[in-house]
Amino acid sequence: MDQLADAGIECHSIMVMRHGRVIAEGWWAPYAAERPHLLYSMTKTITALGVGIAIGDGVLALEDRIIDLLPRHVPEVLGEQRSGSRSSICSR
Repeated sequence: MDQLADAGIECHSIMVMRHGRVIAEGWWAPYAAERPHLLYSMTKTITALGVGIAIGDGVLALEDRIIDLLPRHVPEVLGEQRSGSRSSICSR
């Protein structure tokens, strides 16, 4: 943890798990386990991780459309005009 701080990396917390159990955890002040804080773009990483796991488990395929999987959550304004829209994450 000292190496992270010495490198100027701003960490809020750290958790180490082994065999599905938490074996160590800690927080840098003023953060704490009970104190929520904004995650901003981290939610994209968490979503991508969940999608990757779902694809690996065969629950989703790259060709699946969210509009087909979660139709109750599609706003009325989208209608058919945008139902063919695609959003992609690409990497090199």
